[in-house]
Amino acid sequence: MFLSPLQELPILGRNPVYIRTLFIFVLFQLPIAIAKNFSMVLVFRFLTGFFGSLALATGGASLGDIWPLHQLAYVIGLWALAGVAGPIVGPVIGGFPAQANGWRWPIYELIWISGFALVFLALFFPETYKSTILLRHVEHLRKLTGNPNLRSQNEIDAASTTASDWLYETLVRPFIPAAEPALLFSNIYLGFVLAVFYLWFEAFPLVFIDMYHFNLELSGLPFLHHRGAVAPKIHLKIGLIASIFIPTSVLMFGFTSKSNIHWIVPVIGAALYIPGIFLTFQSILMYITMAYPTHAASVLAGNDFFRSSIASVFPLFGHAFFTNLGLGAGSGLLAGVSFALMAVVL
Repeated sequence: MFLSPLQELPILGRNPVYIRTLFIFVLFQLPIAIAKNFSMVLVFRFLTGFFGSLALATGGASLGDIWPLHQLAYVIGLWALAGVAGPIVGPVIGGFPAQANGWRWPIYELIWISGFALVFLALFFPETYKSTILLRHVEHLRKLTGNPNLRSQNEIDAASTTASDWLYETLVRPFIPAAEPALLFSNIYLGFVLAVFYLWFEAFPLVFIDMYHFNLELSGLPFLHHRGAVAPKIHLKIGLIASIFIPTSVLMFGFTSKSNIHWIVPVIGAALYIPGIFLTFQSILMYITMAYPTHAASVLAGNDFFRSSIASVFPLFGHAFFTNLGLGAGSGLLAGVSFALMAVVL
């Protein structure tokens, strides 16, 4: 929310912010891997989440720099797929080494993967923000010609920019579009979709470990479901239509998770969630990117802030929620919330 607007300053651009925050993300994984107590893990997990959120928050802005609007839906779809795939593939990638070698090994995997991404990004990813590209081109021309009067429009504008203006751009502007009704509800709606998603994840160990007696390695496999990229042409409408999968999936999972019913049935129910969350994600991110093309980084950061703030709270009471209410009643309540949100959209 606060780092993303820095990408819209021509003097910085996209890449320096990406690279520096990713470097901090990799660096802060190391204290987690050698942590001696739980408090240290919590502190540095928070910091890695803060600095690692930038790519998910504003990656769509970089895509908007590169592709024209008539192709943007396709690439936003692939980008949204990565955002949904992370919490699905993560338990599988981390489950096997955690079972075999302890909880620190998934952190080592994060260091390897993110370290490779950092090197690749630093070496091969070009700057995409057009104002920054123009500014660097003008700086190069000044060196070649020796003419100090060659200036880009952004340099002319920056000459009259004060420190208070810069602080306003960084700390205030991201919140202004978020107050607009359409964008506000889009952010809240996607936040609750993710909140239900993460809260629902807390039911998986209760079902597949406690009920079906999967070990830690196998308990992550039900997170893997079929996923496909379908680029929405009508943005919010296709997300609304696809959102019917969410309560259907939750209900099927909750009421078929019984020891006398084969485990494949709740797995199929869980698989139905993916088209719903993926297409909802894709349509909303596509909508806000196209609605605010000049400030895409800020509005995407605002969306990430809202959805992450809402979704981060729900897993804290997830285990108690399903333990006290039961899988059927708990899933029924989540499905009811999903239906209510769909009714508000209509």
